[in-house]
Amino acid sequence: MRSRPATFLLLSAALFVARPAPAQTADVCPSEFDGSASIVTADEVPESASGAKLGEDTIVISADRADVSKDDISVMSGNVQIKRSDVVLETDEARYDPESDNLSAVGNVRFRQPGIEVSGQRARFEGESERGAISLTSFRLTDSGGRGSADRIAIEGQNRVVMNGVRYTTCAGDKPAWTLVAPKLVLDNEKGTGSGRNVRVDFKGFPLIYAPYISFPISDKRKSGVLTPDFGHANRSGTAVQLPFYWNIAPNYDATITPRLLLSRGLQLNTEFRYLLPRTSGKLYVEYLNNDDETRDDRKYVSYQNQSSWARRWSMQADLNHVSDNTYFEDLGSSSSEASLTHLERRVDFRYDADSWRVLNRWQFLQTIFDSIGPEDRPYRRLPQLLLNGDWNPGGGRFGLGLDAELVNFDRSTGVTGVRLDLQPEVSLKILGNGYYFIPRAAYRLTHYDLNDTAPGEDDGPSRSAPVLTLDTGLVFERDSAVGKDIVQTLEPRFFYSYIPYRDQSMLPVFDTDLADFNLVQLFQANRFIGADRLGDANQVSIGVTSRYLNTNTGRQYLSATLGQTAFFDDRQVALPGQIAPTSKSSDLIAEVSASFSELWRADMSLQWDPSDSTATKSAARLFYTPGQRRILSLGYRFRRGLLEQSDIAMAWPLGDRWRFVGRWNYSMRESQTLDRLIGLEYERCCWGLRVASRRFITTRTGESDTTLLLQLELKGLSSVGRRTDSFLDRGILGYSQNR
Repeated sequence: MRSRPATFLLLSAALFVARPAPAQTADVCPSEFDGSASIVTADEVPESASGAKLGEDTIVISADRADVSKDDISVMSGNVQIKRSDVVLETDEARYDPESDNLSAVGNVRFRQPGIEVSGQRARFEGESERGAISLTSFRLTDSGGRGSADRIAIEGQNRVVMNGVRYTTCAGDKPAWTLVAPKLVLDNEKGTGSGRNVRVDFKGFPLIYAPYISFPISDKRKSGVLTPDFGHANRSGTAVQLPFYWNIAPNYDATITPRLLLSRGLQLNTEFRYLLPRTSGKLYVEYLNNDDETRDDRKYVSYQNQSSWARRWSMQADLNHVSDNTYFEDLGSSSSEASLTHLERRVDFRYDADSWRVLNRWQFLQTIFDSIGPEDRPYRRLPQLLLNGDWNPGGGRFGLGLDAELVNFDRSTGVTGVRLDLQPEVSLKILGNGYYFIPRAAYRLTHYDLNDTAPGEDDGPSRSAPVLTLDTGLVFERDSAVGKDIVQTLEPRFFYSYIPYRDQSMLPVFDTDLADFNLVQLFQANRFIGADRLGDANQVSIGVTSRYLNTNTGRQYLSATLGQTAFFDDRQVALPGQIAPTSKSSDLIAEVSASFSELWRADMSLQWDPSDSTATKSAARLFYTPGQRRILSLGYRFRRGLLEQSDIAMAWPLGDRWRFVGRWNYSMRESQTLDRLIGLEYERCCWGLRVASRRFITTRTGESDTTLLLQLELKGLSSVGRRTDSFLDRGILGYSQNR
């Protein structure tokens, strides 16, 4: 749920709880005020009267002098201290009238309890009515470091506190950078709310924020009210100003309604509704712009997420999204990732999870929001998709049974559609030992189609079946390392053999299948395709070896290096339409290295090497350097032959004690073009901070660029003014938030 202004919560709650319950002083009998009984000097309190012995409700009073008048009015003077548990009232002089049950304090009145300290010149408490007041007060919140003053603090019963002439800040010194000023604040403990009128925040002596009326929570209860305004600028959407309103509908329902004024497009209304039920939670988010000033169209975006569980095993997840037009996120989106979207998902999943098997019923449709994707290239709708996955271990031994099954109906406005049934039962034997494993598997894959709209003469019910045989085995060797006495080195060779006979699949459609990206994980997979429309023929063995350096005490991994390759005994024949099956006798070499020898440095590298022409097919490297708080530097490089070659530099680094530079430069060497550029400055003081950032990026959809400007002023202990840069910078600089 959305966070509340913590300053008001601490201030109001502490001031209310700080009321010292003066009625309890009646426990001290007036007849015993002889200077040696219940009122004693501090060094005469007996051991049995310690807080631990007397209990939380017992009041201990100490003073240098105590007198009782003829009217039974008790007068205490000189280092007066009235203490109950961890609540303490100190003053120069205190008077207690048992008849009216009133307590007054004059001179250097100090009030302390965990979380707050209050000082004033005069205080008065009425025990019967539970009312009181402290005048000319100053206060300090010991937990948050906030401090302030009030002309008068009035306690009106158990549930109401009125503060007049309030000034509050978290800054030190006589001239604080910012101050919250309120003529009057009313705190209602029963309702858990506080309110004030004509409240303003001054920054550097100038008014920054003015609110004719504010309402805020003083308890854990959520409270309806206006949140911090937000403003920013982007090329396509122009200058934007928004003022969120939080509506606490019920303990398990809330909504945030945000009018957003786009100076170049009009008024947009954004609404987020959230709910939390015993077995269900969800969120509905709607953006609506009536009659865009530039396009003259109504524009909207709707997103709905829901998670539900029934009984112990049944659950449902929904992720439904819709946008009114294909350029919505480019014009009105708030991030480069949104502007690069080509599809929006609409999906509902129903799951049943048993101990050894699982069922998924999925309904999925993708909305295409990129004009360059024609109807014939758009994804199929799965209406529905049924998945069954099971793993059984009869008798708890080494023998295992498994089943993967799928039944799915593919639908689209153009092209071949139909139903696909895919079954793959398997048996396996798992022989596991200390330092070795040996796992043979035998499966049989059967795929059948019931097609619509096929070309004349084509089979509308094709099938394919083939066995899938694999053997996965490996060893783990370990020895002491010469690097250190608590470090061991491992050597882990792995052998993976797979056999799948060739089956002609040219008559099968391609609904959702593609060639898997070749990497270290795919090196030890039987099928080179993702999806059931193609089953790659295979007679091959993959061999890999991994070596690690590990700390025997902590388990920390300092270095991991892996090298692997596949050898093919037969030429591959199965391919996707328009592609040619490779005929090389071996795959590319795959190498991966991960190193972290200290807390300061970390490096990750990967390489896919084509030995036939001695060139790299893919490579990537990233180096992280984090020498301390607020310091991070990362260098990155990515290469895919014929597709991309990019460098990436990101850093966050102090410039003296107060300033910090943040920046990122993502550059395409292939196009000689900057893809993403981020420059920002941060200024930090003890009680406030200023962040300004500029980002220029190119969307992957159209190649067009956009520039975003952000400004944020943070008043620590109060709130932030301006568009939040935290998430913005965290997306641009990996590890930014953890290194603040």
